[in-house]
Amino acid sequence: MQRIFKYVVHRERESMKVSGKRWILHNGRGDEFSIWNVSDIHFGNKACAIDEFIKDRETILNDPFAFFVGGGDYCLPIDAEILTKNGFKKYNELCKDDEVLGYNGVNTVWTKLLGVYYNENCELNLLKSQTFEILATDNHHWIVSDTHEKRRKFHKEKWPKKIATKNLKTHHRILLASPCLENGNLDITDDEAWLLGWVVTDGWISKHKYNSLVIGIAQSNKKYALEIESRLNQYITKNYLQKDGSSNFNISIPKVRKICNKMNIEPYEIKQKIEWIVCNISVSAREAMFDAMLKAEGWIENGRYRFAQKRGTVLNAFLILCVLKGIRIGNSKERNDNVVTVGLMKRGHYVTVADLKMSKDVFMPVWCPRTELGSWIYKYKNQVGITGNCEYISCTDSRFDPDCVSDFVKIKDLGRLGKTFTEGVRELFKPIKHKCLGLLYGNHELKYEKWQEQQGLHEWLCTELGVPNLGYSALFDVVFERGKVKEPVLKFEASKTINYHHSQSFRFYVHHGAGFSTTPAGKLTRLIRFMSYFDANVFMTGHVHDQEGRRMVEIGADSTCTKLIEKHKLGIISGSYLKTYEENVTTYGEQRGYEPTVLGASKVILLPQAKNPKDRIRGEI
Repeated sequence: MQRIFKYVVHRERESMKVSGKRWILHNGRGDEFSIWNVSDIHFGNKACAIDEFIKDRETILNDPFAFFVGGGDYCLPIDAEILTKNGFKKYNELCKDDEVLGYNGVNTVWTKLLGVYYNENCELNLLKSQTFEILATDNHHWIVSDTHEKRRKFHKEKWPKKIATKNLKTHHRILLASPCLENGNLDITDDEAWLLGWVVTDGWISKHKYNSLVIGIAQSNKKYALEIESRLNQYITKNYLQKDGSSNFNISIPKVRKICNKMNIEPYEIKQKIEWIVCNISVSAREAMFDAMLKAEGWIENGRYRFAQKRGTVLNAFLILCVLKGIRIGNSKERNDNVVTVGLMKRGHYVTVADLKMSKDVFMPVWCPRTELGSWIYKYKNQVGITGNCEYISCTDSRFDPDCVSDFVKIKDLGRLGKTFTEGVRELFKPIKHKCLGLLYGNHELKYEKWQEQQGLHEWLCTELGVPNLGYSALFDVVFERGKVKEPVLKFEASKTINYHHSQSFRFYVHHGAGFSTTPAGKLTRLIRFMSYFDANVFMTGHVHDQEGRRMVEIGADSTCTKLIEKHKLGIISGSYLKTYEENVTTYGEQRGYEPTVLGASKVILLPQAKNPKDRIRGEI
């Protein structure tokens, strides 16, 4: 070269992490440091070589001159309640044996609960009309039909179907109610159910002296008082009028106890167990109880029935009766004394999407069950309706195989695999967190968090360990500074007495890795591209489950642009801790015919005080 020119090129800044400097204090001139690229652990898979990882971890822990970068692929409205055979439950009250109400395409039926998904922070959409209100994520699914009758008739095979919130159109209508025609197992007659309906609403169950029980019903409506006197005559021991003209009926304790014996409960537990009772009696008994409760606490206003009751089991029981009858509940109102008024929609089981106002609302914790039918009954703000499951790739992705999931994963964890595995990774990294230069996340975490509405797992992991979050790729400097320390110490702030004459800086570019190549040349090509894109000394990638390395020399000029200088670059691809072939496990890699994985991490050896720049960096794979 005969002439050297100096010029500047301005480029648009890439969307990546520029993660600042790390300082490593040490006291020796000839100290040799190793920076490990710990990538592709795939914790939670039975084919994960966890013993190999622990061996590398112990090496890093016991070597005072060893540090590491995490390369990714470590793993993969709370207010809403679900209707079970024991009544409404919150997500943390569910058990694996719970039966829940779902929709089979014709009616609501009892089905099995398969899992529960939880996300600590997710964006919710507000769907609202005059008679409907709910918060839901973009990927939450609804049972939907077409508003056009002709299209429904000519394309019966298409409707109803499940559609995500983000894909709802104005010609859609959301199904919220459908009757359940299944009988329960409790042997309760219609008259007994009618009696219980009156007792829990306009009645009382109280204890007197010596634990004696008093059960009664009060009714001011003369028409209903006469009906009670006639239909419940066999249960009434005394009937008397109050000064205000209302009728009081004392109910036979032995006869109520006989009813309770069939349910294996005590009389004073009736209100406490009323949700369970409602879910387990016959269809005709439910009709009778609904009739009694509506007459006791209901009235007609503007052509619609209203029902009022304090928040609690009795209100929940009435809502369940509406669900099982296929009656849609509208918006509710609540007074300061906790009395809730709900409206019964007299026509239609649907809410039309065209009537809804949809807007992004808040970030908050969310949850969603997974059921055998892919649907369930929710209760939110005293409003109930049919809804679908979310889509969670953790259990339905083509790469997901239950036989490959580690034995420590329990049934209750199936709905929160991301959180469960991330907690496990936290425990793996804890012993060496003080040696961590930062953590990347990989394609598996990115895909899981993006599509499964469980964002924030990687940020949580970094916060728990107290290490920098490097995102998917990052540039950062490692500065080696000589000082009076017994062993090397990693710091993220410069010391006040730093002597730049005794320090040496190395720039790192780290990326989880990319591409689908299975050949050594293809894997190296991707690494070489990274090395040509960025100005750095050390390049670290992973993803392809192989150990490869590449040294490159870049020709440049000195600060005055009068002398040629060499800049040495070293790139490494880290191996994986996921075995391609493992006994008694059919892995995704085995199905695709991939070559056996090179287990373990690659590392870069740095000699900060070496005189020749070429000797300051070398790789070990």
